[in-house]
Amino acid sequence: LGMNQFMIRPKDSLNNYFLYVFLVCKYGCLLLEQRITGAVPLSIDKESVRSVPVPVLKNEFQKIIQKLVEKYFTLSNQGKNLYYQAEQLLLSELGLLDWKPEHTLAFVKNFLDTEESNRFDAEYFQPKYEEIIEAVKKYKGGFDELGNLVKVKKSVEPGSEAYQESGVPFVRVSNLSKFELSTNNQQFISEELYNKLKTHQPKKGEILLSKDATPGMAYFLNEDPQKMIVSGGILRLKMDSKQILPEYLTLVLNSVIVQKQIERDAGGSIINHWRPDQVKATLIPVFKDDKQKKIKKLVEKSFNDRKLSKSLLEIAKQGVEMAIEKDEQEAEKWIRNEIEKLGVKIQ
Repeated sequence: LGMNQFMIRPKDSLNNYFLYVFLVCKYGCLLLEQRITGAVPLSIDKESVRSVPVPVLKNEFQKIIQKLVEKYFTLSNQGKNLYYQAEQLLLSELGLLDWKPEHTLAFVKNFLDTEESNRFDAEYFQPKYEEIIEAVKKYKGGFDELGNLVKVKKSVEPGSEAYQESGVPFVRVSNLSKFELSTNNQQFISEELYNKLKTHQPKKGEILLSKDATPGMAYFLNEDPQKMIVSGGILRLKMDSKQILPEYLTLVLNSVIVQKQIERDAGGSIINHWRPDQVKATLIPVFKDDKQKKIKKLVEKSFNDRKLSKSLLEIAKQGVEMAIEKDEQEAEKWIRNEIEKLGVKIQ
């Protein structure tokens, strides 16, 4: 462990799975936050952690929490493995399964190449980028530019002065990942401002794609999203072609295939910025329908497993909170009712 990490070993009277859930539930978080010291960076010492009061609930209840957490980890890992399988299928089809990018110190390029690309920095012409481009261009099933497959919609940036503590979520690049829309450090805008900007409301079936800060982060909205506005650093991609599935395209956007194209395009900038014209010119391999569907199935199962795992952890957290506020019997009854709704059984 690093110097900024602690290892906690519970005593026999306390189940370590239960302790984990307690520390991440609202009561555990509040007790830990009370003991944080310092300004920048914030820190907490071992004695402060040792002083956190922990409720010792009945062993039977702690074991129920353990089973929920074990199921949470199983599903979470299963989801990661399925997504990895989808990525491997993509790379294998392109002949890039064992490909490893290598930084070349010296290579030769024609002056004409620099004129055509309007780039004169050596990094842009690294052979590793050409290897990716060539793999896509030579793919037997063909390829296309992203701009021919989707309609690219720009988002809006109202400015930090419009942020407030509650209201309609304003999703920034930091909230975007390939697996979810995170609520960490969530900013909000007023209902009034939302009504002025509601043409920028994301819709089901669109792909959110970051172009600034951490360019190339893609998330597919497979359900109707909540009321929200996304920042100017995020593009909305609307499918404009029947030859490609959105789940497949999202995987490609998040893969090394596109990430290396972004690295090449944005590499000459002081601040990471992927221009909309570069986004549209990104090369996408077009797999046959059956292979796209196979990838789609893996991705959907991956996301379903991850979604279910998060639901189980949330039930465990709320169950512990209820046991503290009321009693273990009522909390257990509520937990069993909630997991039954999800189609999950625990002994």
